[in-house]
Amino acid sequence: IVPLPDGLPDAVACPANCAVATAAGAMRLAGTEPGGTAVILGAGMLGLNACAMAAAAGLEHIIAVDVRPERLDLARAFGATQTLAAGEAAAALARLAADLTAGRGADAVLEFTGNAAATEAGFNCLRTGGRLILVGAVFPGPPLQLDPERIIRRLLRLEGLHNYTPADLLAAVAFLAGNLARFPFARLVEATFPLTDHASAIRHALDEAPFRVALVPPPAR
Repeated sequence: IVPLPDGLPDAVACPANCAVATAAGAMRLAGTEPGGTAVILGAGMLGLNACAMAAAAGLEHIIAVDVRPERLDLARAFGATQTLAAGEAAAALARLAADLTAGRGADAVLEFTGNAAATEAGFNCLRTGGRLILVGAVFPGPPLQLDPERIIRRLLRLEGLHNYTPADLLAAVAFLAGNLARFPFARLVEATFPLTDHASAIRHALDEAPFRVALVPPPAR
């Protein structure tokens, strides 16, 4: 149970207990430092929060990749310094990461899509000693094709994250409260329904695929 700071709106606070805390856990495993480079695969709820956390942590280059142009536009508002359409990722991602880092490559790749091709493209843009953090593949999918020699010779680290720790949840709430004015968190809750009309909320989520839908209880009497 985490007490919420005064002034943190409900629409911003509620996703902390899942998406934002998971993004915080992924950033913890990534181990990035100020001035570094991160690739964020997927600009959904988790990816956008990861972009914002990377920006708040002082990373110099934050590359967001997604299939939807409107999400890439929003990624820049959440701190991404470069964006790339997913269809271009396999050919362009490694080149972009190398160009931005004088040939080194990305310090970390955070994978939030569960897409095997995107994961392989991210793997190929890591620097020596880089880290690939897998978060999105929470459903059965095709196997990855990764070169084990590359993992060994380049000292790469691959790690999976499922959910988060209590410390990640605390970090998520503190992050949201400390960056309310910097990032448009409230835009990620795209529709609100009364609790009594939960069926319409679920239908809207299925039909429109928004970032999040809110259910609001009736006011206390």
